[in-house]
Formats: sequence, C-alpha cells, structure tokens
Amino acid sequence: TECEAQGYHLVFELIDTQPDNAQGQLSKVIPELRPDGVILTPPHSENAALTDLLEEFGIACARIGKREGGAFVDVCMDEAGAGFEAARHLADLNHARIAYLAGSPYYGNSLMRLDGYRALLRERGLPFQNDWIGKGDFKFDTAIPVIEDWLSQDEPPTAIIADNDQMAFAVLHIADRLGIKVPCDLSLVSLEDTPGVRLSVPPMTAIRQPTAGMIAKACSGLIAASSGENANGQYELPFELIRRESTARAQ
Repeated sequence: TECEAQGYHLVFELIDTQPDNAQGQLSKVIPELRPDGVILTPPHSENAALTDLLEEFGIACARIGKREGGAFVDVCMDEAGAGFEAARHLADLNHARIAYLAGSPYYGNSLMRLDGYRALLRERGLPFQNDWIGKGDFKFDTAIPVIEDWLSQDEPPTAIIADNDQMAFAVLHIADRLGIKVPCDLSLVSLEDTPGVRLSVPPMTAIRQPTAGMIAKACSGLIAASSGENANGQYELPFELIRRESTARAQ
C-alpha cells in the first residue's frame, strides 16, 4: 500500500537461504529488475555479502530485523522485549516450569528473544534448565522430538514458548497425541502470529509482530532515499501480545 500510494511497485523475489547461493541469485536478479531499492528480510538481512553487493551496485537497502542503522534503513521490533513479554504472560498465570522452543542460533533475533525469556526467569526467580531450551530450527518436524522429550518427563513444563508458529503447531500436535490438554495441562505462546493461529484448536496466544508496518516503513525509507533524502537509521516498531485460548492459569 505504501508503494502504491507513491507510484512504486513492490516485487517479491525468493532467494535461497544458503548465504553463498543467495549472493549469486541476487547478483542475477539486480540487472534484470533494476530496482530503486531492495528490502532484505531475515535471514538475508544478516548476510553482509548481500549488503556489500547492493553497495557495489549503488542500490539503497532496507533491512528487516536489524538495528544498526548507519548506511541502511533498519526496521525492527524489540525482540528481547517480545521474549520477555511472552514469558511474563505465563509467569503472571503462575507458571514456573516454562520451556522455550528456540529457532536458529544463526538468527540474531531468535537469540535476542531467548535473552528476554532468560531475563524474565531471573527477574521472577523462576527455575532455569538448559534442557528446557530446545533447538527447533523454526521447523515443525525438527521440533517434534524436542517436544516429545519434554512432555514425557516426570515433571514436564507447564508452559512452552515457541519461536514461530510452525513449532507451536508441533506442540499442539504432540500434546493431542499424548492426551495433554491445552491450556488445562499445558499453556502455549507463539512468537509469530500468522493467520493460521486463529484457526488452531485452541486458538493460540501469540506475540504479533508488526510485519506489515515494518515493510511499510522500509518502503517509505527507500522511496525517500530514491528522492535524495537521507532516511538511513534504526526504526523500532511495537509488538503486541494477543491473548487467545492456548494459555490459562497453572493448576
């Protein structure tokens, strides 16, 4: 909408997440599209080779999920705050055994969310267990064995925070298979909030990322840059905790 209002077109290109492949693909796309600016989304926004390539072509760049500013339009949300708020919501519901299903250690924003989760546990004096930080890699299938292990323990977590919706759906899947009721036996919060979480059973409590707002801000910054203005810098947009039916007070 931001681009359309100012007479620009927004074109989406799928680029391989493997860093070496991404650089080669972007170098082919740029001469074909001749863009006025490029928006890099995670994990590409953390790939310095891509930003170096864009600088060589003299193309303005916006990065989603980065917070350095400098020569770029960096648009982000408070990732650590999101992890903290998700954990605080569960702690406020008297949950003490809160596990965290992490994304990728190569994804800086995932690490910041994990830092927020740890900070809340420290603030409330809640127990911290290394084996309750699971490596789910943002994938449904990868998360499955981690969740199975947690929910089969003698004293399993009473709440789980998932770093994205795919892994949160995996929690619902395993809980249902094991006869564990959400939210009566297990509360669940996702840190993504794609449309499908409203249709899950039960509908999922989630941190709503300001995705549309971040893309709009990136677009307006690049449009300003194409007009000769200096719009580079860091822009942080607020997240929102959406309470639905997957969280309840601990029994």
